[in-house]
Parts: sequence; structure tokens; C-alpha cells
Amino acid sequence: LLCASAYAAFTGWGVPAQRTCLMLLAACLLRLSGKRWPWRVQLLLAAAVVVAFEPWALLQAGFWLSFVAVGILFLGDEDKNASKADDVSALGTTRPWYQPLLRFVQVQGRISWALAPLSLLLFHQFSLVGIVANLLAIPLVTFVITPLALLGTLLPSLWPLAASVLGLLIAFLQWCQSWPYALIYSAATPLWLGLAAIIGAIVLLVPRAGWWRWLGLPFVIATLLYRPATPAVGEFEALALDIGQGNAVLLRTSTHSLLYDTGPSYGNGNSAGQRVVVPLLRALGTVPDAVVVSHKDADHSGGAAAVLAAFDKAQVY
Repeated sequence: LLCASAYAAFTGWGVPAQRTCLMLLAACLLRLSGKRWPWRVQLLLAAAVVVAFEPWALLQAGFWLSFVAVGILFLGDEDKNASKADDVSALGTTRPWYQPLLRFVQVQGRISWALAPLSLLLFHQFSLVGIVANLLAIPLVTFVITPLALLGTLLPSLWPLAASVLGLLIAFLQWCQSWPYALIYSAATPLWLGLAAIIGAIVLLVPRAGWWRWLGLPFVIATLLYRPATPAVGEFEALALDIGQGNAVLLRTSTHSLLYDTGPSYGNGNSAGQRVVVPLLRALGTVPDAVVVSHKDADHSGGAAAVLAAFDKAQVY
């Protein structure tokens, strides 16, 4: 706990670091009291402590992502312990050299699978290459980049080495990002369907469960296949987007959609296209057939680059 608190203070005492220290504090106090609660109750206690200190955490995506991920790690430990208890024949033998690596891949796969519905619910997108990226990023950041960066406070000559390793990692991540279907998008689902998908994904990961675990699969698939209702045949829908100064209007029929103007540019590479228009189109599950830019004024064309980068098959007028 002292090491974690010192590291959190050294790195700026950000909200995720505070949350981690509070979780560790709850676990340490529980252990020091001599109690041995089940991990589910310990996790719930840690969540209660975090919310007591930071009530708004319930509205932060990081709160739910972190606690679900930690829960999946505990589930994996249950599975591992059960396997050890059953595998009597393995006593006295040496584990294969690749078993820790296989275990790491399995854990990453479990976490990615469990967080996929949650990511779709919160962000309407999910990275298919996340598992591959994390296989290198997690150990490299944990055991190489972060230690070198910290030791650099004593030996500044280590900082260029840390920067070089980080540059190689960024190049690898950019290569992963260029893969086909590296990122998949989903329309915004109703809350009940998103929660059902999360529960379904967790049910699929319950260790040593029977055939009934596969009952969770339809809920996960339903989230990916969900599409919001479109206007009825013969009708149209006009959505005036709240982008501040300027114009951005989405016209939709039952089979087509047209975006008229793309909102303003906010400077520093940001625009209404990036912040408002593209996320809304993703949430609606809409791919515009055409984009009309009325004139070159920045209030109307400032978001065009972001929109056309996201939907490069749209006809431009």
C-alpha cells in the first residue's frame, strides 16, 4: 500500500491512481483485521469505499471497466485453483516453459471478452486487436518502460532508452491499428440490452460451468446485431445537431441518410465533426450516403475532414 501510494503521488495523484490506492486500502485493512471474506465481498467492499470517497465515480467509465476487469482476474484465479486441485497427476512435475505465457494469453482473452459488451455500451466501439496489442504493451510498460522512467530521476541517461522503447511500442500499436477491422463499431443499445450482454459475457466466463454457460452467448450477439429504428417508408427525419456556432443537419429516410454541413472547427485539430457528428452517426448506426458542404466557412466545413475520414465512401457535394 505504501509503494502504491508513493507511486500514485509521484505520478500526480490522478483519479485512477486514487481509486487503486483506496481499493488496496480496503483489502489491507480487511486482511489486518484477520477476516478472510470471499473475493466477491472484498471487491464489493472496495467499490463501496471508492464510492464513499468519490460518489461521482459511478458516472465514470473507468470505474466500471476497472472493477469488471479485477473481477475477471479473480474468476480466473478460481479456475486456476480448481484446476490445481483436480490435477493430482501434475504433482512433482515441472511446468512447461510456455505455461505462464499461455496463462497470460488466457487472462487477457477473458478480460477482453468481458469488457467488450461494456465498451460497446459506453463507447459504441470495441478493439479486436486489443488482445494482441496488450500481449506486448502490458509487460513492456510494466517491466521495462515504467522502471526505466522512474530510475531516470536518479540516472537521467536512462530516459532516452525509455523513450526509444516507448517509440518501438507506439510503432507496434500503430501497426496493429492499421489492421482490417481493428476497431468495430456498434449502434447505441438500450441500457437493458447492454446490461444483459455484460451479464451474458460474464456467465460465459464462469469457471467450470456446465452447458448452461452458453445461454449468455445470444445476449452478447444481440448487442452486436442491434440497430435503432429508422423512419418509416415514405417519411423522413431531420436532426439538427447541437454543435454551437454553425450548421450540421442529418436527414434520414428508411434507407438513406444525408449530412448537410459538418459543424465548426474548434482549433488544435478538434472539430464538431470529431466530437459530435461522427459519434452521433456511430451511435445511430448510420453511415451517410452523402455529405453536403454548403460553403467553405469554418462554421460549416470545419468538421468535414473528420467526417470524411470516418466515412470515406460517402458522396461529397
